[in-house]
Amino acid sequence: MTKKSFYIIVSIICIIISLNIFVRESIILNVTPNNNTIIKSLINDPVIDNINDITKFELGEGWHAGQLSIYYSNGTMKDIHLYGTNLYELEKYIYENGYSLDELGKIFFIISIISFIIFFILKVRTK
Repeated sequence: MTKKSFYIIVSIICIIISLNIFVRESIILNVTPNNNTIIKSLINDPVIDNINDITKFELGEGWHAGQLSIYYSNGTMKDIHLYGTNLYELEKYIYENGYSLDELGKIFFIISIISFIIFFILKVRTK
């Protein structure tokens, strides 16, 4: 396998990963010292426990709308369905301050396609 073929395979794998990121349809919000106190004040539902150990929120969109995944510092995750909870303000804060995996997937997809085309052209020209 030549070096250019390897780069083409890596580009194809990156395209697949970017599509996987795009399909997740989520908004991610990392809990930092800057937003930690705001997030703690927005959590007003007993469904969420261990407020001090939360590292990240993932709020579903599209097919996953209404699903909130909470990631803890010990590596565990908890899924909550937002319907019937008092977490509207937290949901609004995540929408306003989080980053969309759809946008990240689009950017990664464009970069992967461009690199695939470049490597493919380089491989064809050297034959």
